[in-house]
Amino acid sequence: DFSVLVDVGNEEGQVESLNKMIKEFNLPIIKYVIITHFHDDHIHNIGHFSNFSIIATKYTMKYIKCIDAPLEKPMIIEAKNFNIKIDFLPNSHSKGALLIYEDLDKVMFIGDALCGKILGDKVYLNRSSTYEMIKKFNEYDVSFYVDGHSDLEETTKTKVEEILNSYKKLFKEHNEETLEVPFF
Repeated sequence: DFSVLVDVGNEEGQVESLNKMIKEFNLPIIKYVIITHFHDDHIHNIGHFSNFSIIATKYTMKYIKCIDAPLEKPMIIEAKNFNIKIDFLPNSHSKGALLIYEDLDKVMFIGDALCGKILGDKVYLNRSSTYEMIKKFNEYDVSFYVDGHSDLEETTKTKVEEILNSYKKLFKEHNEETLEVPFF
C-alpha cells in the first residue's frame, strides 16, 4: 500500500496539514509525488518531499531540485485495485503540464489547465493548446475532474464540459489564435 500526492503547495502550513491528515486517516506512506506543472504554488514545498519518487516533466524539473529523471512518456502506476495514468496535458496555462487519471473512480487531476494563461489581471487562451487539451480530455472516460484551485463543486464533469464548450464557442466566434477570456 502507498499514497500518491499531487502537487506540494507553497505554504508551510500545507505540509503540516498533510502530515496531520496522513496520521488522522491512517493513510499509507507517500511513494510518489506528481507535479502537475511548474508554477510556485504547486512546487514550492518540494524540499519536504525529496525522499519520495518525484514525477514531473522535463520543463517542470528545471524549476525543482530533483534527482529523479523527468517523465519522457505517459506512465502507469499500478495499485491494488486500480491504475493511475500520468499523461502530458497541453493547455494555455503552463508548459510541461501533466494530468493524473485514476481509472477505478475515473477521476482526473488537471492542475490549472482550465484557467488559461494569466498575465496581470487578464487571462488568455491559445486556440491550438485549448483544442489539444480538449482532445486529450476526450481520450479518457472521466466521471470527475479535480482542478488545482477550484472547489470540487466547480469541477464536476458537467461544469468542466460547460467550460470547454464555452471555449469552443469563443474560438468559433473569433479567428484569433489567442483570446482574452474572463476568469471563470
